[in-house]
Amino acid sequence: MDLEISPDVDAYWCYGLVLALGIFTGYTQVKKHLGKIEGIWFVNGTWVLLALYSLIPPLLYWLLDLTGAINDTAILSAVVIGLGYERILTGGSETIRAPGDVSKLWTPLLAYANSLAKQVGQRVFQLESRLDERIIAEVTGDPVKFDSLLELLKSRGDDTTALLADLAKIDANAASLGDEAVCELKARRLYNDATLLADAYYLMKIKGVIDDFTYFWYVRGWRGRTVSMLVALVFFIAAIMAGRHLVSDASEVPTRYDLWRIAKEDNSRKDQFRAQNRLSERLQDPARQGRILNRLSLLLQDPGLQNENAKLVLEVMVRVRPSASADTATDGPRDVALVLIDALRTPNAHNRDQTNQSLVYLADKYCVPVDTALKEWNPEDGDTIATVERHIDSWRAHWLSTTPLTDPKACAARRKAD
Repeated sequence: MDLEISPDVDAYWCYGLVLALGIFTGYTQVKKHLGKIEGIWFVNGTWVLLALYSLIPPLLYWLLDLTGAINDTAILSAVVIGLGYERILTGGSETIRAPGDVSKLWTPLLAYANSLAKQVGQRVFQLESRLDERIIAEVTGDPVKFDSLLELLKSRGDDTTALLADLAKIDANAASLGDEAVCELKARRLYNDATLLADAYYLMKIKGVIDDFTYFWYVRGWRGRTVSMLVALVFFIAAIMAGRHLVSDASEVPTRYDLWRIAKEDNSRKDQFRAQNRLSERLQDPARQGRILNRLSLLLQDPGLQNENAKLVLEVMVRVRPSASADTATDGPRDVALVLIDALRTPNAHNRDQTNQSLVYLADKYCVPVDTALKEWNPEDGDTIATVERHIDSWRAHWLSTTPLTDPKACAARRKAD
């Protein structure tokens, strides 16, 4: 399978899909380890096991993207990993290969999962034993239920003669056992035989041995299903609330996300374009513009930022459009320039040169006079801190001493006057 043909979508959709498929696959893994035991979802350990299996795919997806095995905007890769992460981790997948050291993590993880599954199985068995004891106690204390259970076994049991003989033996020891112990032993004997019948609990329900609540809530597993639905509902509501907060205007998460995408190495061109567009749109909001510009400037100063990614950041910054308001029309270009000036402090000489050229472009566009020395400055790796700071001070002085012009006619007049 060629994953290069995969549609390129936003990474958060891919991670969301991987998580969703991971939950589905995790559910099948839990059922695989625990079999068809009733009531497993009422045990806390089951949810731990499900969470463990569900979180592996997103982590593997991130790790494979980090190592260059896939691209985290490829939705086809998300499907393959979400459904087949176990084969990938064990080296059984020919489509995607996990790094060797990662594959070694699957063995202790599987051992832990098996151990946890065993604990869950023991816990479920304990819950089933408690249900048995509850029904036996009800039959012991209710002569009507006792007689109904006895009649059920007389009509449906395989060896009624042996059953009646055993009950008679228990009655024969009444003097030494006591009435209460005798009733419990007889009820237990009847119940053990009844559970061997086909569809035993349903037969006990229609005979009145167990009530509807016990049958549906405990026997049919609605207790576990209800817990599962409540947990799913709480998770769904929490996810909606978290999502609304993350995408709200007051949240910086979308900006942080787009900064990550624009600075990510080996990212697809489509994803970089999407990140640039979203950042450009948010930069038109005066309330958020300053914070976003500062983050872009800090990103440019990152020594690990690749040259191509730095160009993408600079493209976003120099494209900021001036405000339509006459009162603030000149503030936008100056704000961008002043923040961009700080980015000259990057230790990457190439990115410093690109930043300086962007400042020259903005100065020319908004008619801010600049010394020839600044325009022709060629930053090098050997530049001292003093050299960089002198250029920063010079740039700042030019932008603070001159009002940028956004009107082409006014700009042309200034050029003519100069």
